[in-house]
Amino acid sequence: MTPMSDPGPVVVVMARSSLGARAPKSRLVGVLPNEADRRRLAAAFLEDVLATCRTVDRAHLRVAHTVDGGTDGFEAVGATPDELLPQRGDSLGDRERGVFEDLFGSGFSPVVMIGADLPTLPATQIRTAIDQLQTNQNQVVLGPLGRRRLPLDRTRAQHASHRGPRSLQRHPLEHGVDLRRHGGSGRTLRSGRDTVAHLVRR
Repeated sequence: MTPMSDPGPVVVVMARSSLGARAPKSRLVGVLPNEADRRRLAAAFLEDVLATCRTVDRAHLRVAHTVDGGTDGFEAVGATPDELLPQRGDSLGDRERGVFEDLFGSGFSPVVMIGADLPTLPATQIRTAIDQLQTNQNQVVLGPLGRRRLPLDRTRAQHASHRGPRSLQRHPLEHGVDLRRHGGSGRTLRSGRDTVAHLVRR
């Protein structure tokens, strides 16, 4: 990659195409057995995440996609071809490291990495992370997730009045649980890992 002239901060979303050969959200088979529903859910999550990232002032956006999943479907959820960045490496750690190296090599700094499963992540938290990395001496910041989980079961919602993320309203599920009933204001979706974001600067 040819380094850009001081492009500034970038928010990069780690993602897999919802249209790839490998169906996404395999951990949700128990509550969403229909593969088409899981693909729509993954696309809806990513669409909301990208829409939020675009509201972060003075920050570029990149989508780091798995190579085996391909690039189909990203334009439909709001990613432009020049925003796509292929991941490289075998393990998750190798792929994350490669994304950081590629973005730093292109001149971006700081780099904020988030997952594609965070449709309720506030843009203010991303902006705060960028500001802290630019003003503090910390080289690495890991964002704690907490212990709350977005309910993925068939029980009655505790926050039935909350409409949920925008794209889930536009793409309701045909089978299984309707996640619009489980939005819960102020909750952050648990991704299965202990962190929701890696916040790094050189």
